[in-house]
Amino acid sequence: MRARVVLVSLLAASGCAVPPPNPPGTLSIGIVDHIGALDPALATAENRAAAFDVAREVLETLVVVRPGTSRIEPGLAQRWQVASDKLTWTFDLRPGATFSDATPVDALSVKENFDRWRLSNDSRHFGHDYPTYVERFGGYDAASTIDDVEVQGPARITIHTRIPLGPLLHDLALPAFSIGSPAKMSNDRQVYEDAPVGSGRYAIADLHSGDHVTLATSSMWNAARPAVSQVLLREIPDPATALLVLEKDDVDAVADPGPSVVAVIPSRHDMRALRWPSTATAYLGFVSDRAPFDVPAARLAVAEAVNRAAVAADFDDPSLAPATSWIPPGLLGFDPSTKQPQYDPAAAKALFAKAGVAATPVTLYYPRTPTQLLPNPATVAQEIASNLADAGLTVGLAPLDETGIPGGEPGGALVLGVAATDCGEPDDLMAPLVAAWHDPGFAAIASNGRATVAEKTRENIYRNLDAFIAANSGAVPLVHPARAVGVSEIETVPLDSVLLPQP
Repeated sequence: MRARVVLVSLLAASGCAVPPPNPPGTLSIGIVDHIGALDPALATAENRAAAFDVAREVLETLVVVRPGTSRIEPGLAQRWQVASDKLTWTFDLRPGATFSDATPVDALSVKENFDRWRLSNDSRHFGHDYPTYVERFGGYDAASTIDDVEVQGPARITIHTRIPLGPLLHDLALPAFSIGSPAKMSNDRQVYEDAPVGSGRYAIADLHSGDHVTLATSSMWNAARPAVSQVLLREIPDPATALLVLEKDDVDAVADPGPSVVAVIPSRHDMRALRWPSTATAYLGFVSDRAPFDVPAARLAVAEAVNRAAVAADFDDPSLAPATSWIPPGLLGFDPSTKQPQYDPAAAKALFAKAGVAATPVTLYYPRTPTQLLPNPATVAQEIASNLADAGLTVGLAPLDETGIPGGEPGGALVLGVAATDCGEPDDLMAPLVAAWHDPGFAAIASNGRATVAEKTRENIYRNLDAFIAANSGAVPLVHPARAVGVSEIETVPLDSVLLPQP
């Protein structure tokens, strides 16, 4: 079990691998993604897997989130506090932290990283787009919700925000906001963007873009030494190759190997699948600004018609159970007393008939491409359509294209999707509903959650939001899927201590 915990920890923080034989103390990991430039601040939604996974080992963030929870823990900052104005956040840095280029991690270096992201005229901004910064903080300069970053002393930094930001700490735990060496950024911008220099327990020792990257224990790391002295991360071109390298034991593991590989693993004696605690919700949503799903009774009928136990079986994970709440267990706002409408096709049929919905054309849209969190979208959509037909509602199926759900078409619309958070932030999970469910009561509570900085108060707000979703059938949470890791002969991996605490 100790080896298992260590391996999963490294997988979440790494991402790739290289061929055998492995030197003693080496862990090889494959990633089904392109290994290109690894600066996490520049990573887009399409190429962030490798950059974020490497960043978790090579760089550090001010704070971190314990995996599978919303719990904020120290990173580079050992303490933090927010002032009564809810706009002023002060962080005290951990003493002795050093970048792997031997320059110190101090308040000025933290400020220089923030200025690089938020100020278009900063000498290190270089005219780049910083996608996660814009996504989380609105834009650069005056458009940024971070107003200023101030050095208060060698080890104290203060972040001033323009508005109260409840999710700030969780946002700052994202790898995109890892703190890198300003000296390396200035001296050789391109080298830094390809192979960033941080204060993490590993440093990038070797990079072959499009093939592999080697991480070696940083000589500047002054905490407990990792049990694994070297991590080899190898680019895997597709899921079929991921299965092949696991079969041949060419790698110790493959992170996020793809749904087709995960589906095969249970039948194999030479490999296994490990899963992280879920921070996602697969759901059935409504286009609620047009009939018939602008009426709560029609949404409730759908919720009662869906056999979520049967739907869960289509996720190729026997450990999955139907979701009882929108927020996954372990995250801020989860309430075990929140209950979803029970499967009752007879009651659903009566509601559909009473609301005159049965004669209304309805289309269920589903993603074209399988993902780790939604491995069989077409199959799930077919199961749901069958459930609704049993309750008297005829539903057509249509794959979603890049433009989203078509507007102006007659009839009702349902959509199959996944709400997820990379940092344990419950507001991330609410985002799809904020965009699609135009209920003023829900919008008001969600807005309050974003503007509240006290953690206990936020917890109560998100509990109320979850209960509001269930009571008003704002959407139908189906299951809480999780990231998977394919492992080959885990007992042969040279691991001897727990590197990252698990919840």
